[in-house]
Amino acid sequence: MMMCKTSSFLMILSVIIAYYGVCSSSLGSAYDIESDVQGAIDRSEKQIQKSVDKATEKLEGLTTDFNATAGTMAEETLERVQKSIDHADKQIKQLVGAATAAGLDTASCEVDVESKLQELNAGAEAEVLACAGDKSTQAEDNVKSGIEQINLGSQLVVGSFKSDKSACGAGPESETCLGNLLMRVVTSGFTVPTQINSRASEVETNVKNLELAMAECTTRTGNTASKEANIIQVDVGTCVSNLLSEDRVRILAKYNQ
Repeated sequence: MMMCKTSSFLMILSVIIAYYGVCSSSLGSAYDIESDVQGAIDRSEKQIQKSVDKATEKLEGLTTDFNATAGTMAEETLERVQKSIDHADKQIKQLVGAATAAGLDTASCEVDVESKLQELNAGAEAEVLACAGDKSTQAEDNVKSGIEQINLGSQLVVGSFKSDKSACGAGPESETCLGNLLMRVVTSGFTVPTQINSRASEVETNVKNLELAMAECTTRTGNTASKEANIIQVDVGTCVSNLLSEDRVRILAKYNQ
């Protein structure tokens, strides 16, 4: 019965070794499982590090892309705000010019208009840059944290293999312990890269969500600034309209005297 168990155990090891590329002269007493376990650990470490490097490169690329997108969003939003302000300023000047040509004193309608438009532009710029900067910082922190977790987790896995190998000891009595460890090491070649990819995907999702949040806050700021520019324009128009009404009243009063 014992011979059967030993034979089955060695058969399982032979399959694992053949699959993982471990070379052994034989599976009898001359079988050096300890050196094969060490070889498997070395290969696993290289394979895991390859996955870590690939994930790190991908995540660092996310930061670069996000910062570029943040810059583009900020620039496009501020251009839209500037166009709205320029349009309001142009309309106000045309209206004031026409009213002045008609003999109206529009000074009261022009009080602080220019400074209000300038303040609106400066305020929108500050909000947009703060939004883009905040989201960029969060994206960089997410990426940095993800890379650190991936590296730490991988180091812990490989470190546990090395410490467990030492704990198994040496000699015939360590065969079962080393055999179990070998199976864990081989399995890690599939599970650890999957875990690394999973964590990298989580970070990528977080960064995409931050990009959506950045688009939302920059768009909101742009829309608000455009509305406020329009309000300033309307206020001037209302003021000039009131002047026209007052002028008509004076003309009518003069005519009725």
